[in-house]
Amino acid sequence: MLQRRIKRSTFFTGVCAAALCGAAQAQVNFVVPADAPDGGAGTIGILRVVPGTAVNNQDDARAALAVGVGARSTATAAQINHVADGGGGGHFGGDLDNIAGDNKSYLFRGNINIPAAGAYTFNVASDDGFTLAFKNGTVPFTNLYNQNGGNPGQIVSYNGNANGALTFFGGRGTEDTGATATFPSAGVYHFDMTFHDGCCGDAVELSAAQGSKGGFDSSFLLVGVQSAVKTKQFKTSGTWDTYTIAGVSGMAATIAAYNNGAPAAFRSHTTEPTLAFTDPDPNAGNTGSHGADARTFPGDTPGVDDNNFGTAAKTTFTVTAADAGRYTIAVYTDDGFRFRILNGAIALAPIAGTNAGVDAATNGLIPNGNPDGCCTDYFGKWDLAAGTYTLEAINNEMGGGAGLLVYGAKGDFNSFDSDIFQLIGANITATTNTPAGLQLVAAPEPGTIGVLAIGAIAGLARRRRTA
Repeated sequence: MLQRRIKRSTFFTGVCAAALCGAAQAQVNFVVPADAPDGGAGTIGILRVVPGTAVNNQDDARAALAVGVGARSTATAAQINHVADGGGGGHFGGDLDNIAGDNKSYLFRGNINIPAAGAYTFNVASDDGFTLAFKNGTVPFTNLYNQNGGNPGQIVSYNGNANGALTFFGGRGTEDTGATATFPSAGVYHFDMTFHDGCCGDAVELSAAQGSKGGFDSSFLLVGVQSAVKTKQFKTSGTWDTYTIAGVSGMAATIAAYNNGAPAAFRSHTTEPTLAFTDPDPNAGNTGSHGADARTFPGDTPGVDDNNFGTAAKTTFTVTAADAGRYTIAVYTDDGFRFRILNGAIALAPIAGTNAGVDAATNGLIPNGNPDGCCTDYFGKWDLAAGTYTLEAINNEMGGGAGLLVYGAKGDFNSFDSDIFQLIGANITATTNTPAGLQLVAAPEPGTIGVLAIGAIAGLARRRRTA
């Protein structure tokens, strides 16, 4: 992974600068700036500020949000589910864009309808920090949990209200911090959530589950998400004719050595059902958010961090007339890759999606700006008529962690959703019924709060999958 920009504090090993780690002050004081929009029915209001100075922690973020500071813009969104600059991880697809660049501060504001009194757990997956409070901190948090105990978030006082905010103060890669908020009655509760990105990729999600939880699980749903029926389909592909090739560094060398499927020498030659590989040694590889799908690269040397090797594979893909249309390919890779769809000897030109570019000389989908780039999800799209095609995936590992995972979906998508994408070769057709999360509503008029609480408890049930 020689091309990766390392996120500060992603690998927390002990003492680090207080400005960059999870430690926060015990008391947060925050005045909402006058130009910050509030949310409405089905929307969250967003204030975005680029101050032109470093934003290393939540103190910096709150200072940047003050009226008159920096370049300011406003927006709305249906959920807090944002990603930018190659950030990733998190738990949900359908990511919305953040503004590009580093050192930026956000304020998200909205009104959540709580359908019944009691405990609800809120989970924030963030890269970097955040502070979440309900009703100016008057709804206290309890039962804190952190995905990374070595770099934890905290529960702190907020505007004089004890335990009124859940926060992660400094910098990290995308990780979870969560806690329980117990609401005294059904109704509408206002929230404010600040967020900052200091360096490199950034991402933030706000989800919730009914009850008091000790960590993220499948019962969590994005706040504001609507119920939906999602279809997972990518058919019909064959097995992958797969080579690994030793002693190659960079994509150009790997493509040359592969020799269009007839390498003069190779490390391994196998038939694989899917492409979902990592080198587990010595650091559990690199698979982004897809670790549950990965297995060891063919030809891997056990107990050794293999470097300077390539992987190249081909399979067939048959599209019926009924299934003709747009298809999206998602590739997670460390390091570089090229993916092509060929009709006979002709490579079809892709439409570059998130993080990806097109190599005009070969009509290959590659990392945007650099075929040896890594390490994130890359998306490309093809419009396919009925017929049988050849799919080709080539990857190179130069040093450090290694990974190659190739997914497909029928339709047009710009972010990864496990209810829609599948490993190419799995040939799954399935639907997933996803319930609604806690809903966003307009600020209530006096005397109407109790009426708005009717109905939504079932929306926090687990999703149900049917074949």
